[in-house]
Amino acid sequence: MSRVLEELKSAGISFSTDYEDLIAHCKDFNPLHQLKLLKKLTPALPEVVVFPKNVEEVSKVLKIANSLRTPVYVFGGASGVIDSATPYEGGIALSTLGLDWIEIEEENRIVTCGSGVVGGRLEKILNHRGFSLRHIPQSLYCSTVGGWVATASSGQFSTGYGNIEDLIVSLKAVMPNGEILEERKTPRRAGVDLKRLFVGSEGLFGVIAEVTMMIFELPKESFKLSFEYESIESALEDAKRFLSLKPALMRVFDDEETLRYFDSEAFSLIAIFEGNGAVESGKIARS
Repeated sequence: MSRVLEELKSAGISFSTDYEDLIAHCKDFNPLHQLKLLKKLTPALPEVVVFPKNVEEVSKVLKIANSLRTPVYVFGGASGVIDSATPYEGGIALSTLGLDWIEIEEENRIVTCGSGVVGGRLEKILNHRGFSLRHIPQSLYCSTVGGWVATASSGQFSTGYGNIEDLIVSLKAVMPNGEILEERKTPRRAGVDLKRLFVGSEGLFGVIAEVTMMIFELPKESFKLSFEYESIESALEDAKRFLSLKPALMRVFDDEETLRYFDSEAFSLIAIFEGNGAVESGKIARS
């Protein structure tokens, strides 16, 4: 590992071997990690944490790791629960949080940002400009854009606006050998579609460094509905009927969830209609 540290220092890459940084970059929200901590078991630690600030520095890190056959673990917001961020083989933990730039193109209705941008920060900045990504996962305030792509994320409004793969215009990624792959910011293009390669890849093929996505004007109208049912079958039948009205959000809850969230012993359905015609669609659904 001393050779790796020498190469990182020579390349001008910010890194740390402090125990506090190593322990902070060794786990996600998998409950097994909490159990290990309670039992005072020593977790698997990376040997070094690197903090690249741009795509070129990510490339340098991967070239060094590749030449010295050192494993790399990509570490974003660590909001996952499947233990994919744990460095069981030691090596390098690559933090993407320094990849935090945001560029909004209002005329083209797109935003380009580094993969380390936290979702809550991005949404707040877009809202201030009158826009929204409308991709609102439960982990919005502790997950990153790159993590959304790597895990094929869905959000609260994916019923109406689609999943993360439906919002992506283009990607920039770094392969394990350090090669930088970049797409033009056009939704349909010739050549290999990086989106198909990297969405849901869980970091297997390289590091997602930058993402360009569609954005939407904040809706001027919204209409919210909720219904209770005696059976889950009845709720699902109405859900299928409501889909033709294109709700922005729709959720069906079983009796246990309804009791937990709404303090009612029933099955339930909630729906939100947004934008032009939202009130009309909501009234049709209510009828």
